[in-house]
Amino acid sequence: MFRALVLAAAFALLVPTAPAAARRIVVVPGPGTPLQDGIDAAGPGDTVRVGAGTYAESITIDKPLRLYGKKAVIDAGCGVLTAVQVAADAVHIRSFTVRGGNFYGIDMSARDLTIIERVTIVPTCIGVEYGINVFQGTRMRIRNNVISDPNGFGDAAIYIGGTPPNADLRVERNVLTGPNARGIIVEDSLDLPAKPVAVRVRKNEITGAGVGIWVFGSEGAEILTNFVTATTQAGIEMTPNSNGN
Repeated sequence: MFRALVLAAAFALLVPTAPAAARRIVVVPGPGTPLQDGIDAAGPGDTVRVGAGTYAESITIDKPLRLYGKKAVIDAGCGVLTAVQVAADAVHIRSFTVRGGNFYGIDMSARDLTIIERVTIVPTCIGVEYGINVFQGTRMRIRNNVISDPNGFGDAAIYIGGTPPNADLRVERNVLTGPNARGIIVEDSLDLPAKPVAVRVRKNEITGAGVGIWVFGSEGAEILTNFVTATTQAGIEMTPNSNGN
């Protein structure tokens, strides 16, 4: 009997515990920071569904989550650097309007498997540098977003920098308007001759920027079927140290 119990206990130690089922957390507007509270209460892999209304707060997503909005507005105000900070891998943000942040609308560095889609970014602070900022990102999808700043972003509506080889980072079907210094920047992204392509910029519409798409110190990027109009300097500019694009 004792031997049977020991064997049963040993077997239990060898069998992996089944992961908890992903949950759905519903957030609605209210006092305080209800959206950040919902993110904090969620576990990795959960879905946070955000109800219609305005959330007067900046947020940090520090675990793998799906954050889905429904006529939801994040208004971070001008007292913070970033409106939405992505600080984890495997984050999916969909269907929000983002306002505020005095430097970044959405910021993410060294992140993997991130999707930003159907997000509208309308800065409400003076001197904002970037709508979406990505540094050393891999396997990202930035698609179907609308980024509009009547004052213009100081550097770019979308910045992609330091992308490693084989990153498979795609910037697709975004609409960027306003007198931005640049619509999209691809900087210091080295890929030649690796596959898959590190950065692909495809089917974006860019209006009113100084330079529509600016490629600096990058190799092997694919710039395909974009529509660039009403720029004051150039539609696409590639610096002399950018080759094989």
